[in-house]
Amino acid sequence: MFDFKDGNFENNRQGYLFSYSQMIFNQARRLMIIDINPDKKKEPEGFRKFTYQYEKEAKKKECKILCVLTSALFVEAYIFDYCARKKSANYFSKYLDKLDPVSKWIITTKLLCYPGIEEGSDIIRKLNSLFTFRNKLVHHKTKSSTEFMGTPEFPEELSPLKCITIIKELLEILIILDPNEQFAGFVLSHFKSWIKNTSKNPEMYPILWEA
Repeated sequence: MFDFKDGNFENNRQGYLFSYSQMIFNQARRLMIIDINPDKKKEPEGFRKFTYQYEKEAKKKECKILCVLTSALFVEAYIFDYCARKKSANYFSKYLDKLDPVSKWIITTKLLCYPGIEEGSDIIRKLNSLFTFRNKLVHHKTKSSTEFMGTPEFPEELSPLKCITIIKELLEILIILDPNEQFAGFVLSHFKSWIKNTSKNPEMYPILWEA
């Protein structure tokens, strides 16, 4: 979103990256409230006695789906933004845009902050897992069946908290490769601030305050 040099913001760009990071964190917060926080309301009455547990599981699955999709949006948008700031948007569109999202991270970092992220590294394995599952959700095809079809089982490594960890590890690696990449640190400082404040009040929505 920006470069910061000699006390001034340079090469500012506008986009949804902060909103995506906010949504990623919010799904983890929502899931924590569902899983840990006691229900402050009295036990449901009537027919909801029989549907309450189903509602709870449906909410949890919704958190997981939204977090995977938004994490994928964040990862793909970030590498475009990084290249656009360091090189140009036209350069990315011309030479890199047709690559799959994981390849964009490998090639772009090799070009702009050599030696870049290694193809066989653990973070690339995690990114492949994220986008494979994203594609499974996004490109799902209906099929003939006499039974109700639910969403696929979620890999444990793609739970909302694990998605936050993937984003955190990816940005930390980028900062090591490019110590001048201050926007990554800015995002990480917000995650840290949100975690601290959520531990005090789990129902506090993660606002984009100055971290």
